[in-house]
Amino acid sequence: MAWTERWDCLFRGAGWFVVLLIGLLVASLGLWEYGVHVQDSARFPWMLLALFLSSWTAFLGLAGLALLTMWLVVRASAVCR
Repeated sequence: MAWTERWDCLFRGAGWFVVLLIGLLVASLGLWEYGVHVQDSARFPWMLLALFLSSWTAFLGLAGLALLTMWLVVRASAVCR
């Protein structure tokens, strides 16, 4: 199988998942940035919520990245030869 055909075979159907992972990681960075830069004591609950959501979206993004990596390794060894 040619080099470009192999990459096309590997990533076929995974585009939406990659976009979702990038969105989760970008949202995590945005929430973390908001939580770190809030200085006003009146917004303290929002800061805690932003940091909490940031940690969970980062966890989901990294877990999804691990699952995507395992899926690509299995697909490369079994399907796209």
